[in-house]
Amino acid sequence: MGRLCSVINCSTRNSNVTPERVTLFSVPKDDYLKSQWINVVCAVNNRETNVKFVCAKHFKTEDIKRTYYGSENLGSEVNNADVE
Repeated sequence: MGRLCSVINCSTRNSNVTPERVTLFSVPKDDYLKSQWINVVCAVNNRETNVKFVCAKHFKTEDIKRTYYGSENLGSEVNNADVE
């Protein structure tokens, strides 16, 4: 099975409609942030959930950082549109 948003009632999980192109974010590696994500998704789902990905629909636009910092570009910013 492919990657799915961990929010149970998310419209991006419905396979009966044409799939939307939506960004999926992996759970953060930072333990504190990871626990925050898990707590919120479990509360929204109203049950324990194995949280792996959350799609962009569940974030405010201003909370999504659209830049990429690569190790070869330390200290410089690259517009997300330039990253494939």
